[in-house]
Amino acid sequence: MEVLQDTYRTINFGPKEYEVPNEWKILKIKETSTLKGRIGWQGLTTKEYLKEGDYFLITGTDFKNGRIDWENCHFVDQDRFDQDAKIQIKKNDILITKDGTIGKVAIIASELSKPGTLNSGVFVLRPTNKDYLPIFMYYYLNSFFFSSFISQIKAGSTIAHLYQKDFEKYTFLVPSIQEQQKIADILSTVDEQISTTVKIIKKSKELKKGLMQKLFSEGIGHTEFKDTKIGRIPKDWDLLSVDKCILKKKFSVGKIPKKEYFKEGSFPIIDQSKTFIIGYSNHSELLYNGNLPAIIYGDHTNHVKYVNQPFICGADGVKIIQPLDELDNKFIYYSILYRKPQSEGYRRHFSILKEKILCIPTFAEQQEIASILSEADAKIEKEQTQKTHLEALKKGLMQQLLTGKKRVKV
Repeated sequence: MEVLQDTYRTINFGPKEYEVPNEWKILKIKETSTLKGRIGWQGLTTKEYLKEGDYFLITGTDFKNGRIDWENCHFVDQDRFDQDAKIQIKKNDILITKDGTIGKVAIIASELSKPGTLNSGVFVLRPTNKDYLPIFMYYYLNSFFFSSFISQIKAGSTIAHLYQKDFEKYTFLVPSIQEQQKIADILSTVDEQISTTVKIIKKSKELKKGLMQKLFSEGIGHTEFKDTKIGRIPKDWDLLSVDKCILKKKFSVGKIPKKEYFKEGSFPIIDQSKTFIIGYSNHSELLYNGNLPAIIYGDHTNHVKYVNQPFICGADGVKIIQPLDELDNKFIYYSILYRKPQSEGYRRHFSILKEKILCIPTFAEQQEIASILSEADAKIEKEQTQKTHLEALKKGLMQQLLTGKKRVKV
């Protein structure tokens, strides 16, 4: 990329002002595009969604990372597909959700393996002339410009719906076709790196899952085994319930901090969600005063986390689990992660978890198993950090490239 000298003008997009190149055009969807959706009188119902078939039916739930998750798509019969040629999907179509979670965007990046159509919750957008490239518009609709537009629509209605008449009035900013292509190429390159990283993370998690299954059934270097009620395990291993492996203390210690505590600070505020950390605080009087490391378990959510730093327990239903002194904390964490209840439909998971049976090897083998799994986690964390970095890079590039703050040489 090269920063070019240019003259700029100030424009208003929603509540904000932007300095943009003079030569860039401001266009409307209605003037440059066709926007089509399944018409209400066609009356397609979920009873007509097929698990198998020859004609894809694309719904808003099939949008995944800007593409369509074809493996989980439903199907419709030929009559429903033939009913409306205007929503028969093809390569380079841009799709936007107009019901439910409105404003999600996907692009049909390649030829379809089977013909496809839309349900009533999705628009298809196509250029009518050469004002914009579909791939450029895809990135533009994934930017802060469009998200601001969607936020204004949500703020003005109790029921989220993107009406065609409103979307057709949407204005957008475009450089030359050549510059659009350069911008799309740059962002596509970052997207490819993100996609590769996501695949590596997925593969690493699969390998970790297989590693856990092997380690918790075969151990390390064993040749003699025995059959137990939870399966075949090394002969010299013991079986203990979770309840027999942990200290008997009051587990539910969470108390939701006041709003003013949710500020930048040194101590993470932990709840029982998948992300666990919901804020930071410097209010040391709220710190968990038990031993560290500790195992955090969400009674309502069935999520588990290993914590080895001072923290604030920020929600009722969070269980602080401390293994007995003769057991390795991290081994018990991985054991609970492996043996926790499978369903997330319960309200109280901990009562079920306490009855789960764990395999207990010698302390030395516990540490060795924990070390192997920690190494696997470190690799996953490294890739997740890389993914976060790439996503931040993409966000910054979109902010600069789509406003013309940073120009590309064409």
